[in-house]
Amino acid sequence: MQPTQQDLEAGVKAVEYELSALISAMRANHLALRQLKAATSNSAQQIWQTFDNCTQEAFLIHYRNLKQFLNNQKGGNDVKAKHYADNWSGSANVVGESSEDTRLNRLLAHISYDRAKLTRDWNYPNLEQLVCNAFDNFVNRVRPQHKPLFDGCRQALLSRKAGAPLGPVSNGTATVTVFSVAGFDSCFTHEMGPRPERQV
Repeated sequence: MQPTQQDLEAGVKAVEYELSALISAMRANHLALRQLKAATSNSAQQIWQTFDNCTQEAFLIHYRNLKQFLNNQKGGNDVKAKHYADNWSGSANVVGESSEDTRLNRLLAHISYDRAKLTRDWNYPNLEQLVCNAFDNFVNRVRPQHKPLFDGCRQALLSRKAGAPLGPVSNGTATVTVFSVAGFDSCFTHEMGPRPERQV
């Protein structure tokens, strides 16, 4: 399919959402692991373990979608990087390994008998770096007439590099965020930093 200008504009909005959501999921997972490590009650541990699981899975879904966009994968109606950039073949700019698709789909999107055979040893920081580097390269090669469409994507990449804090209310490097979890509000303060090592 040859996308119209309206299609291209709508496609960029979807791509921008995926990129921002990937970056936010990584930040939220940093927070979940910090809170899980600090949790002292069983209920708090269960809540933060759930947040850990959910943010991991959200990250991987957005990673898969961006990977397929950058690699010009999937069906004729899917948004592809080559629609916006000349000489972006996908084959020369592959993000990740082709075998990742099967593992992502079987572990995230299907209840498969293969789940027990597949590993879950994702290196999240490396995956984020890989897709963001490829995306940075891509936006620099977007056709001039399409470059303004990607301003939001460029801003998301700059925000990630700057280490902007997660959440809507910021006071220096500390951020206070309120989540409604299991029927009650959990208020916490955190500072963004390196992803802590998994304890569970």
